[in-house]
Amino acid sequence: MHPKEERRGQYCWAGPGTIRMIQLKFFHPRIDTESLMHAYDYDYLAKMQETFGITDVWATYSWGFSDKTEEEDRKFLLERVDNFKKLGLKVHAYIQGTNVVYAGFPDRQWYCRDEHGRPIVYHRGRLVTCLNNPEFREYISEKIRGMHGKGFDGIFMDNVQMGQLGLVFSKSDFPAAFTGCACRYCNGLFRERTDEYVPKNHKKAGLLEEYLKFRTESTTDFVQTVSKEARAGGMLFGTNSFDPDFDTQTIFGTDLQEIKKHQDYMLFENHRMPDKKRGRGNHLLSSESWEKPVFVVSYRRGIGRERAYSQSDFDHVYSEAAAAGFNTCIKGSEYLTGGVWHNLHPEDYSSPKTSIAILHSVPRKKHLIGRSRPARSILRHWYNPLSRAYFEKRYVRRLLDPIYFRSVR
Repeated sequence: MHPKEERRGQYCWAGPGTIRMIQLKFFHPRIDTESLMHAYDYDYLAKMQETFGITDVWATYSWGFSDKTEEEDRKFLLERVDNFKKLGLKVHAYIQGTNVVYAGFPDRQWYCRDEHGRPIVYHRGRLVTCLNNPEFREYISEKIRGMHGKGFDGIFMDNVQMGQLGLVFSKSDFPAAFTGCACRYCNGLFRERTDEYVPKNHKKAGLLEEYLKFRTESTTDFVQTVSKEARAGGMLFGTNSFDPDFDTQTIFGTDLQEIKKHQDYMLFENHRMPDKKRGRGNHLLSSESWEKPVFVVSYRRGIGRERAYSQSDFDHVYSEAAAAGFNTCIKGSEYLTGGVWHNLHPEDYSSPKTSIAILHSVPRKKHLIGRSRPARSILRHWYNPLSRAYFEKRYVRRLLDPIYFRSVR
């Protein structure tokens, strides 16, 4: 793919694995299973191609359940690969990155640890895995090797993060709580490098800076390794990246300029859907500025908070992509309309117009939350357990996330 070549993507999770994942992540969800089970059918894909001009589809292969559990999920996609081929669509097989459904791997010791040795939650039922752990690296590499020759045009790895997310208040700040991973492998590698263990606090600024550098370099090395495995099978490789307005090195442990060297495209997920009233959008992203194809998936509120987009929404998404010089990648799934999860219904839309005037976006505020010392102290000690309680306990999520609970039963 050439940076100036116009492509149009569809980010679309479907099949039995996606139904199971929604049931795991959310409490008692109502799901339109028919829409999820038919999203890779020939007629559906043909309608998406006709209406939205789709050239590339990101489709579900592995959500991070155990191999035994995922047998039906992988079979579901493999049986439908020919549908993509008949329409000339590139199919990018989606695999989960550095987290797994821990119930399927009870005896594995590949989980990240915080400064107190506690595992780090990714979402309900899921824990973050350490990308420095040799057992996990071999597990992922073996999974990718098993995808060679299956008819996929590419492999896409989602949610690549290095340990606990860095909680920052501004781009110039150090993280406000423990960041990254302090498992025995990370501690061992970091001690070889510095004669110090992974810092548990921020009292030694120089040591913390060295650790954050080690963290991003670990992520780049991991991405390079899995990219080689994908390309060895003749497939394109990409990961999801988040809004570069954020300090991705401190928050996720990803250096975008470094990982792009090992990817065939950049795909950004963000919450900057073009919105005239709020004055926001993605006009700063372009394939030319990244020197390789760029796809952008825009959300308004995020997963589990989005009702089906309107025709006007898609008109704006396509218009912005045409004006800014990136490839739009429409959100094809994970809509929650009337309290029911469903995939996009293409029959409800006409081909998007690209003549809509696009407003330049307003710079994002860099301060994410208040900067008081008490707030920092509370977060430093309770960041991990509060995160876990939010995902695992229904009453905590109801308290902290009323938008979601207003949308479901």
